[in-house]
Amino acid sequence: AVVGDAAVRRQLHEKLSVAMQTHIRSLFTRQIKMLQSQATRRFKDRMVRKMGNSGAVSDADSNAAQVEVDKWFLDKASPLALPSMRLTVNPSRVELGTNMADYAARFNESPTAQLRAMQRMEREAQRPPPKQRRVNMGLNLTGLIRPRGYGNVQIVTGYNRGPHSLNLSLCNDADAAQQDGQGEVPFFKWQPSINFDLDI
Repeated sequence: AVVGDAAVRRQLHEKLSVAMQTHIRSLFTRQIKMLQSQATRRFKDRMVRKMGNSGAVSDADSNAAQVEVDKWFLDKASPLALPSMRLTVNPSRVELGTNMADYAARFNESPTAQLRAMQRMEREAQRPPPKQRRVNMGLNLTGLIRPRGYGNVQIVTGYNRGPHSLNLSLCNDADAAQQDGQGEVPFFKWQPSINFDLDI
């Protein structure tokens, strides 16, 4: 009877041990899969953030993202390992690395990258062009004709073309000016001037 009881206890112990190991392996697998999924999302997010103006990710940035995520995964997964049960993180780490490398190789041709590139092109097209700096120079000529007389005739005329202008005045007030003590009044007088229009 004693031998029989020992055999029963041994069988129960073996069944319990197998059940516990099965549960532990199942739990380990679920946790590793969850970390792989988180690491994959993390890597994809890093790739999107590293997109340049062309909508592509350089090899250097892609490699840097893979190294960063691999370290993150290793830090999170290593405490879960049970070498006594041959539960290690190396196979899942290799699988994650392969998936990241494959995703990186196809990323620049992926719909995500193409959509981002298109959105960036649309923003560039809608952006107003840079303001051009301009300097316009204009010549102004003002002429005054003052024949003899007492100011009973006055004529003013002008002409503009672009930034240039010509103004001509006639006033027969030379005699009146001399009587007022202004001395001899020139019959014709020009006064040129230059103006600058700055648009900056």
